[in-house]
Amino acid sequence: MPRTTNAATTSTRATSGGAFVALLRGINVGGNKKVPMKELATIATRLGYADVATYIASGNLVFRAEAEGAVIERSLEVAIAKAFGFEVEVIVRDGTTWAAYAKPSPFPDAERERPNLVLLGVSKKPLAADVLAKLTPYATADERIAVRDGALYVDFVNGSARSKMTPAVIDRAAGSTVTTRNLRTVTAIAGCVRMTEILGRDGEGAEHLLRVKVRGAADDHEARRIAKSVLNSPLVKTMVHGADPNVGRLLMAVGKCFECRIDPAATDAWINGYQVVRGGERLTFDDAVVRTALKAEVVDLEIALGVGAAEATAYGCDLTKGYVDENASYYSS
Repeated sequence: MPRTTNAATTSTRATSGGAFVALLRGINVGGNKKVPMKELATIATRLGYADVATYIASGNLVFRAEAEGAVIERSLEVAIAKAFGFEVEVIVRDGTTWAAYAKPSPFPDAERERPNLVLLGVSKKPLAADVLAKLTPYATADERIAVRDGALYVDFVNGSARSKMTPAVIDRAAGSTVTTRNLRTVTAIAGCVRMTEILGRDGEGAEHLLRVKVRGAADDHEARRIAKSVLNSPLVKTMVHGADPNVGRLLMAVGKCFECRIDPAATDAWINGYQVVRGGERLTFDDAVVRTALKAEVVDLEIALGVGAAEATAYGCDLTKGYVDENASYYSS
């Protein structure tokens, strides 16, 4: 069962999978659609999500899962309706996307002076191409609007209470439901995502968070398949633990996905930002520099396949002697 803290509710259960953020729209406002965060965390845990955390009562859920975002959205919507007797729309983003949202906003002056009045708008479907053109006529109170990373940013210079840019107007312009969070909340959720990633690393004896990104795959399924192959490879895990930039292990983990479409001559790879493979061949690089990079708390392994446009990210941890000792020191009947 989840445990409650001042800022968040978290579960102690661990599993593999990437970090996700789920935003609930229109709950706990004016006494309507009451969803206690402790109960929301319990729902997420029962759905099989791990390291569940909630942030404030507006409905912000952070967790790790192996499912796709759209599947998570629907699963939560169904479970919430069953538990509370009313429907709530849920919008999900992965941890990498949320980290991009938490970067300095398009309105740095407003972010410094009035972060509670700068809202991030996240849409159920991709934003309509003409969303800015549709919203501009409603920006009659000096509001500023921008689109970045597939999300909407609105600086309500004079507050949103009397703005003509209402939630209904934003929904129509965006082409689907939009839920908003101010920049303070966006930053706080990013911190929860970071905590969830660290928990993903926190197996017995683990020392490094391992983040594997695959891009340029033929489709989403193959991107996930290859990312998990690299992540779950004992040889890759021990490579990270030993700070040994053995690129052959990376290529082996990619190549053993026999059912996936892979072009060795188009495959590139990076270790914490240092390119170590180009066109399927090991590059000459400064071994000492890359070894040092592998000693970072978070180790990023990136694989570019060059056969499509799909991408996926998987999270886990290294494999250490401490992990082996811990799990070999007891038996269960």
